[in-house]
Amino acid sequence: MHSYPIMNLAEEIYRLRKLVNWTQGELANETGFSIRSINSWETGKIEPKLRSFKEIERVCLLEQAKRANSATHTQSRKPSDATQHTLPTMDNQPHRSGNNPAIGDIEKGSVEVGVYAFAGAGGPIELFEYDPIQTIDIPKHWLKPNMQSVLIRGRSMEPTIRDGAVVGVDTDSKQVVSGELYAIWLEYEGAVVKRLYIERDLVRVCSDNPAFKEMQITHDDINGDTFILGKMCWLMQSY
Repeated sequence: MHSYPIMNLAEEIYRLRKLVNWTQGELANETGFSIRSINSWETGKIEPKLRSFKEIERVCLLEQAKRANSATHTQSRKPSDATQHTLPTMDNQPHRSGNNPAIGDIEKGSVEVGVYAFAGAGGPIELFEYDPIQTIDIPKHWLKPNMQSVLIRGRSMEPTIRDGAVVGVDTDSKQVVSGELYAIWLEYEGAVVKRLYIERDLVRVCSDNPAFKEMQITHDDINGDTFILGKMCWLMQSY
């Protein structure tokens, strides 16, 4: 792989993404980074870590090579091969039926995704740490365009969510429904999952573990992009 000056990383990420004709959401799905990170890096708002850029470069160049090899294989097939049907193989990247017609109706089963740690410090610019800490297999129908898999640490949401569980956070879903679970940003804790209850004069921010006290905030506090970071859309844990 090539190396590039830091000042050109934003342009290079854009070039690599266009090389394989992916949207920012598709690049986020393929690399495991959040779409917020991809957008911030491309626009130069945030400078990516070099290892994050290298992962984007690796994934894009690998996809380009796969497509080139597939095109070469298709052109070199013998006529007799046309009657042989095989299912596409599963690799370590999520497949999207919209971009891979060969999958079509067999878009079932599981897919491997990166699991991230919640960002626990700084500001609510980033919901997740930059690099995945592990991978898991989830059902393909759980995937959403701007979903991230997050490792939960702590016992504030027990017994609903146990320490060490993995949850999916849909960062496109920020409309609050009373009683549902959301990833939110607390000034002194960072990103956490809490249950929100909407009442006439206030919003209650609650832990499912009764040993943890609830918070009360105003309706104005939940508006904007700095408090509600996304809705929890699935949970995976052992009992």
